[in-house]
Amino acid sequence: MNFFIKKLVFFIIVLCFTSQMSLAASVTVKGQATVDYESGTFSSEPNKKDINKAKKKALKKAWKKYVSRFDGAKRKAYRSMKENFLSEIEEYLTGDPKIVETEIDEESGTVTVYIRAEFDDGKVQAQLGESMQPAVGNNEEFAFLFVTRQQGSIKQKDDKVTSISSAETIHSASEKVKASGGSAASLDKEKAVAKTVKGGNTVRSSEQVKWVIQGSKEVDTAVIQTLTDAEYEPFPYGTLVFEECGGGPTIEIIRNEFAKKVNMSSKTEATMKKISKRCDVSFLGVGTLDIMLASTDPVTGLTLVTVSVTAQIFDTKRRRARVIGSVGPVQFKGLGDSEQVARNNALIKASKNLAEKLVNQLGMR
Repeated sequence: MNFFIKKLVFFIIVLCFTSQMSLAASVTVKGQATVDYESGTFSSEPNKKDINKAKKKALKKAWKKYVSRFDGAKRKAYRSMKENFLSEIEEYLTGDPKIVETEIDEESGTVTVYIRAEFDDGKVQAQLGESMQPAVGNNEEFAFLFVTRQQGSIKQKDDKVTSISSAETIHSASEKVKASGGSAASLDKEKAVAKTVKGGNTVRSSEQVKWVIQGSKEVDTAVIQTLTDAEYEPFPYGTLVFEECGGGPTIEIIRNEFAKKVNMSSKTEATMKKISKRCDVSFLGVGTLDIMLASTDPVTGLTLVTVSVTAQIFDTKRRRARVIGSVGPVQFKGLGDSEQVARNNALIKASKNLAEKLVNQLGMR
């Protein structure tokens, strides 16, 4: 009995690991398409053939959206193989596209289908790899600081409302009333009518987001591995620059700036570039991976976490460091049975894509 339980537990662990790996390797994209249909004799709604036609058209639009995210060498390789990919899109799906919603317009005789498709990013990458020219860094040094931060809370300020009001009194013409009994007496009555006009404007306030700095081990590992494979010499900014070259703000100060604001101060950025030049570092990469608040995926019911990536690459070999590449803002989604699993899947996907985009852009210079 104990042996059976152990085997069952082992099977469950393997199944969970496999499903998580599958989620991390796939990219989910939405697509929609509208097609005409002819109502039948007994029904005014589209038939299965019409739905499938709209579904296929929506899949092509989802694919177009997916490949639009390619950049650098990856986009160049795709162009040379575009027709091959388009003729066998289904081969790069992890499963059958799910129809999320169907809208039928009987008046115009059209049906609109909304789908959610998952593409096997690893398989696409492998196919493109044969045509891609790998970037070669010639062992140039690449310092980087990519801060991972979790969306802690969102504070919405009260809207500023300005009210303007005015009032006026309108007097009516006098009314003459004739009294009974012969003699004419006149009585003037005034009617006072109050008229009030109100107006004004409302100024909407922006949201204030508080960030909580997170560990960036997964990000550092992915960046180091990808840059090393491309023959660069990568290292986290703090481990070498501050130890060997000295001066400048500490990693804690830089991260604290990112916790309070969207970007670090221009003074800190200038100091980082100056120290990189002093250390004879060829390139400097700086950016953020923002982990958004978790939600529930409406299709699978799993926890959904989105990571938004923004980064820049500076060429610090020149007298004046200049931007030679940038990433994002671009979002990557991760699914999981828990928030932690979904977060890790999203971070792994975002880190790998960030590193690949950096290498591609360096290869295009």
